[in-house]
Amino acid sequence: MWISVQAACNPINVAWPLTTQESYNELSIFGNDDVWYFDSTYGAVASTKTSNVTAWLLTPPTDLRDVLAVTFAFSHTHRYADTPEDELTLWVCAEYDDPETAEWNQLTIPSYNDGQSTWSWKDNSITVPTAYVGSKTVFGFHYTSTETNRGKWEIKNVQLETMCPGGSGDTPNGRMRVCGQNMRNYYINYDNYNSTRANYDHATFAAKTAKIVKAFLKINADIYAMCEIEACPLVLTQLADSLNKYLGENRYAAVSDGIDVEWDSYDNNMKSGFLYRKDKIKPYGSNTAATTSQYYYRNTMRIQGFQEISSNEKFVLSMNHFKAKTGGGDQGEEQRKTNAEHLLNALKKSLGDPDILVMGDLNCEVEEDPMIKIINAGYEEQLLRFDPEAYSHCYGGTGSLIDHALANSSMAQQVKSAQIYHICTTKCGIDNYATSYSDHDPYVVDITLGDYSGEQGLEETDSRMPKVENRKIIINGRLFILLESGEMYDITGQRVQK
Repeated sequence: MWISVQAACNPINVAWPLTTQESYNELSIFGNDDVWYFDSTYGAVASTKTSNVTAWLLTPPTDLRDVLAVTFAFSHTHRYADTPEDELTLWVCAEYDDPETAEWNQLTIPSYNDGQSTWSWKDNSITVPTAYVGSKTVFGFHYTSTETNRGKWEIKNVQLETMCPGGSGDTPNGRMRVCGQNMRNYYINYDNYNSTRANYDHATFAAKTAKIVKAFLKINADIYAMCEIEACPLVLTQLADSLNKYLGENRYAAVSDGIDVEWDSYDNNMKSGFLYRKDKIKPYGSNTAATTSQYYYRNTMRIQGFQEISSNEKFVLSMNHFKAKTGGGDQGEEQRKTNAEHLLNALKKSLGDPDILVMGDLNCEVEEDPMIKIINAGYEEQLLRFDPEAYSHCYGGTGSLIDHALANSSMAQQVKSAQIYHICTTKCGIDNYATSYSDHDPYVVDITLGDYSGEQGLEETDSRMPKVENRKIIINGRLFILLESGEMYDITGQRVQK
């Protein structure tokens, strides 16, 4: 079977369930014809348990020209193989012609069962680096056995899905969309970080980048604010180039921040940073640190002004990464309180515009002291405002909201919606291995700058948001909000002296 795409690019979603003889017949075998057969008892393609044989199980050639991202998924199980990762491997060939002369590139199968106790099925989904994708692409399962390593395998539910470049992605509910994301150690110089959970080789880095690009283009944001990225200039430029490559146009650029840290420790080499859509947004002012702390927070607590080109309206965006929770009794809590204090002090300074949006992995939920400090200063959690059940991170099977989008009063009026995309979270009831590139989900805030008609305030039934006692007062005919903390703000969200 030859699958042809005549247009420049159409998204493909093709499946070979392999649960019937007909679907098995769509595949081809190269090598020992006696190895693979259809097992009607279990509805799968099975292998014989034979010594010293090799054989390929090949998908039909598929036209994958000009696609954005390719996801290859399948389920498999096996028994008796001592080293399963050597016996059954997965390969891809671009510009496929003949299996004997094909230039095969190996793909890593993420998950095997133990092969001894049960026939438990393992679901796998792999984002294929676009470097391995050509015009006629074939995927092949390669079986090889020896006298001592000869297992029996079964495979089913093989599926291929693609995404095209230049797609518009989701439609924001406002004129501008801002996306926040913890990138989980996105390091372009991955060789320096073998002791961390960073990328260990080029293939892993390429696969992670492909997943990020696919997610970001689906989200379709005008600004991407990120933390846990390498503290060097190249990483953001590289990511912008990857987005532009798949879009087929020079749409995104990185905000220059002057951060370039020689590698000395895992934490100190992280930063937060911004990408923006050049035809709609432009940065104003300089990228500044929210703290002068000598530790890595001056790199991970960043403030940047942005201006919408069509309206000339401005706002201030701060992207942050607070101290993680560590040790018994949470040894990081006092540092997070300090993070919050430093951030608030920085935001009280003249930043060129009164509208402020604070994002980031703050490593605490709304009822914890660091968050209460920020809320008491006049900032409202927008993700909970629109979804009281929102969560962005899973730990031990439970979802928690530790990534936040907080707006001061004037900014909140211009926010039209806020939501979390559950692309990355696992162990909260959904296995997102196919799309996951981080342990945190991306979250978005849709804004229409200059439109102050948005309703403010959380529902009274929302028990997750700490209640702050605010008092409306009128002075010389003007309305002000007096917070419980004693701070006072005017209706535009500007702090005023009493």
